Amino acid sequence: MLPKGLKLNLVPKDPKLKLVPKGPKLKLVPKGPKLKLVPKGPKLNLVPKGLTLKLVLQILVRAVVENLTDNRGEQAASLRPSLQELLGRVTSRHSTDSQIWQQYARLYGDGHSTNPEDNEKALQFLSKAHRCEVQASGWEKDPGAFKDVVSRAVDIGNVTISCSKKKSNPQEALQMLSSTRLSLRSLATKAKQMHTDVASGLIHADLRDGVTELEQLITELQELSGTLRGQSE
Repeated sequence: MLPKGLKLNLVPKDPKLKLVPKGPKLKLVPKGPKLKLVPKGPKLNLVPKGLTLKLVLQILVRAVVENLTDNRGEQAASLRPSLQELLGRVTSRHSTDSQIWQQYARLYGDGHSTNPEDNEKALQFLSKAHRCEVQASGWEKDPGAFKDVVSRAVDIGNVTISCSKKKSNPQEALQMLSSTRLSLRSLATKAKQMHTDVASGLIHADLRDGVTELEQLITELQELSGTLRGQSE
């Protein structure tokens, strides 16, 4: 006998499906060796074995950003508000994971959308991802990993410049420019310290172009800051 208020969802017989109580805590799920039910607060969610949280989020974000269509013909873009809310909860629990912050930024257009508010949020998330990356241990010793961090930092610099030009409050724009400039300068300094050839005095070839671009952005950020200070005086 079922508990009061609990209903069963009847479905066609199928060896791959099993009936579970339908209500606020359980739902009908595929039955197989690759699937398991895991608790999520007061509810239960279906999580395929072998899938990490990062991979699941990557798949969901890609589906929404590219507006993919599911097997029922529904477009994933309609799930954007729900996914934004989900990532907000996930980042509060995994606040030091750079890849999750990067997915959060991607959901807001990576700073290249037509919505200025979304671009500012994306910049915030990209900056948090960068801080998580540089606070990790060991990455700076690997030229390949360093190159990837530099590349993402260059994107942050460009997004910062774009966002600052759309700010109506000069003080907020100055704070934005200053924060990014400090991050980029710290990264450029670390690159020179860690990857400069003693004999030639040159930065590792794989990093040279990226560091040059970083330094150009640092100069541009500095000049924009000076212009804004002049306008506010």
